[in-house]
Amino acid sequence: MRNLRPVATSSLGRTTVFVHPELSKCIHVFLRHDALRKPLQTLYDGPFAVVKRVTKLINLQRQSKEICASIDRVKPTFMLSDTIDSSKPYFIPIS
Repeated sequence: MRNLRPVATSSLGRTTVFVHPELSKCIHVFLRHDALRKPLQTLYDGPFAVVKRVTKLINLQRQSKEICASIDRVKPTFMLSDTIDSSKPYFIPIS
């Protein structure tokens, strides 16, 4: 009984989030939709134009207003330069 030692606790709350290296220089991003989704609803909305970056926050131009989101909720877009139109969101039609 004297030889028993307590077991070290695990840190369940420490989850690391992958942050894409291109987020520091991309001009458009997709924003994750953190809500209950309907079947076949896309996980990300966008693309949205990047207005400003801070350490863990990013300001986006969404329609006519500016919103602030965590960089954990965004991922960079990779588009051809002639297809960029941030005035309307991009959706893939379901056929």
